[in-house]
Amino acid sequence: MIGSTNIRTIFRLGLLVCVGGLICFGVTNNVSAFQEKAKAKTKNKKEETADSEPAEDVVFVPDFADADFEGSGERAWEYRPYKVAVWFCLDGSPALDSIYKNLARDVTRRSELLDPSGWDLTTGLAPPKWRIRFLNGIERAELLSGFKKLKALEVYDKLMIVCLENDFGVTRLRVREYDVQTQLWGPLLLRDVSQKHQLSNHITQAISVAFMPLAKIERVQDVEIPVGEKVRKESEVIMRLRAINSCRRSNSILDIHSHVVYDEEGNQTLQEIDATPIEESPVYISDKDRFLPIIRETDKNGDLARLTPIPFTFLTVKKQDVENAEVRCRIQSYQAAPLSQRKKKRAQKLALVIRPPKQPTTLYLKSQDKLKTPMEGFDVYSRSPNAVKGDKNEFLGKTDWLGSIEIPPSDEGLRIVLIGRGGRGLRRLPIIPGLTESVETTLPNDETRLFAEGVVQGLHNEVLSLVIRREVFEGDIQAALDDKNLTQAKELFDQYRNLESPQDIKERMTNEEIALKTQTADKRELDYINRMFETLRKIVNKQQRESKEMDITQAIQELNTQRRENTNQP
Repeated sequence: MIGSTNIRTIFRLGLLVCVGGLICFGVTNNVSAFQEKAKAKTKNKKEETADSEPAEDVVFVPDFADADFEGSGERAWEYRPYKVAVWFCLDGSPALDSIYKNLARDVTRRSELLDPSGWDLTTGLAPPKWRIRFLNGIERAELLSGFKKLKALEVYDKLMIVCLENDFGVTRLRVREYDVQTQLWGPLLLRDVSQKHQLSNHITQAISVAFMPLAKIERVQDVEIPVGEKVRKESEVIMRLRAINSCRRSNSILDIHSHVVYDEEGNQTLQEIDATPIEESPVYISDKDRFLPIIRETDKNGDLARLTPIPFTFLTVKKQDVENAEVRCRIQSYQAAPLSQRKKKRAQKLALVIRPPKQPTTLYLKSQDKLKTPMEGFDVYSRSPNAVKGDKNEFLGKTDWLGSIEIPPSDEGLRIVLIGRGGRGLRRLPIIPGLTESVETTLPNDETRLFAEGVVQGLHNEVLSLVIRREVFEGDIQAALDDKNLTQAKELFDQYRNLESPQDIKERMTNEEIALKTQTADKRELDYINRMFETLRKIVNKQQRESKEMDITQAIQELNTQRRENTNQP
């Protein structure tokens, strides 16, 4: 029989086993739950990592998508507003992150105050991948190309990159525009802002200055310009301005009912409201603006096939027709007819307004051959685009051992740079300082020309010296003949005949010319060598025609014959 004590012991052991089982079951469930949470956390981290490193086709999500783009693309060119995407690139500092939303909202509001109808700004953070790249390389943004294929940019005309960095309480602002249609970058604008409440104002102003309006080149025509009693022909470009007729503001704010009028049939119509162009708008074109032409070609599907910028070519405003949204421009180029290419069905000629900051641009001169040798010691002058005949050129200096020279900014924006050497003009280049950090052009290597000039100059000096010496001997011989001094006349005549003759110099000149022409294949250099030797030959031929050698020989023979006759007389 089992005692009561044993029964209590068995009951206690069973109770302990049940409690232990329940504890083990709970621990097992807790471990499983912890593992599930850890897996979910790892999955979230992977998703966050994937979001932080987006693919190339990441979509740009604006912070304030209040711009209404519907129907704007169907408007006429002169009424179609610009659709501008503003990418903010922040350095991650808490001071900028905390004010970003208010900053972006304020920039959008200020842009509407500048021009409510000429452009539509949509602000937002740049995709993380491109945000870092632009912060590190906006100065060399031309090297970044992957963002051009983003689908988010297809509906925009302009992309504004706004980089903000906090530097010990001072915000460093960098703004640069990318034109989607021409795929060209504008100048870089730099500003340091110490007061945070003025930051949105500075950003809006920088965007306004960096903005590059667009124009469509319709035709190029020749016009006659009277110059005194003569008439000079020059090419004139007719362009149509984008969104210029949307860049208008009413002169007064009145109740719309005050403009309601009735026609003869009693129907209500709205009276036309008087509106004037918004001159402070970035869309507005002023007489001081300069245009950069570019040719845009598309394929049969309408996709971009090729962009052809026209180097060292700018358009300056001559006259504007605001009502018809047209502007007439003068061509400034180093080419004779840069816009006279044959018309193509899928080619479109566009022009961007350039408003660079007042910064210098470094000009590099290289030789026009495979070696690309720096052209040192070339004279560089500057001339105003509005200069007339008789105006003096400004001497900027000579190129250094790198073939470079700094072109300073000008109040007119555009400089006509003249390059020469040895008194010979070589190139005429229109340059807008500040548009790019540096520009490069090639010139024919004129070392052969300079060497030829030295050779011809040496021959010229020899010819002049020979001419003088022959004239001196001719005078002395004639004096001896006048004195009937036959012996002295013969001695001087022997020395005279020992001098190099014009025929000998002509033969030496021919040999030198052949040797020089074998050193170059440039047609311009060969023509220049021909002209130099031709001038020298004229001098030698003149001396040969005016030579008195035959007359002196005849005079000596006559004096010798006369003396013999006098000797033979009894």
